[in-house]
Amino acid sequence: MKEFAFTFDVIGHGRAPTLVAAYLIKKGKRAVNAERFIKLKCQSIHLNNAQQKTLEDFSKK
Repeated sequence: MKEFAFTFDVIGHGRAPTLVAAYLIKKGKRAVNAERFIKLKCQSIHLNNAQQKTLEDFSKK
C-alpha cells in the first residue's frame, strides 16, 4: 500500500519542505537525501541554512 501526504505552505519554499524532510528522515533517509528527493518532486524549494542545520541535527537523534 502506498502512503500519500499533502503539505501546504503559501509559498512552499522552506517550511513545508522542511516538515516533509523531517518525516523522510524519521523513515530512514539521511538529511541531504531527503532534501534531494523533495527537489526531484518540486524544484522550487529553498531550505535556508538554519533549516538544513535543524534537519542535520534531527537526523542524529
